[in-house]
Amino acid sequence: MTTYDPVHNPEHYCKGGMQPIELILSVCPDALIGNVIRYICRYRYKGKPSEDLSKALQYLAWLSQHHMKPKPTVTCAEYVEANPDMNNGQVAALTAICQYADTREMADLYNAAREVTALLTKELRHHATVV
Repeated sequence: MTTYDPVHNPEHYCKGGMQPIELILSVCPDALIGNVIRYICRYRYKGKPSEDLSKALQYLAWLSQHHMKPKPTVTCAEYVEANPDMNNGQVAALTAICQYADTREMADLYNAAREVTALLTKELRHHATVV
């Protein structure tokens, strides 16, 4: 039986065969620094200060582990394969942002924004019909 906790093993990140952190460390480990900053800046305002600061520490631990070993080599395609429950919109958006992370080309950034916008639009339409 898997034990979930909101800091080290949140249930919503454990739905597929691979957690997003594995792909993040491969594609853009500096994003973890941004998450540390975000949790430090807002911990007093969300009602769970200990949890948010614990999350900041968890991101720092992942950064430390990443720093101490070779760069992970998880690809976007491997992540998608390990998480077969992703829908086509998720796959398209994830593939686009991974492409941008690799190239840092503005055209790829625009494509990622277009794919995320399409995914958001689809979700908003779905929720509007459910309500």
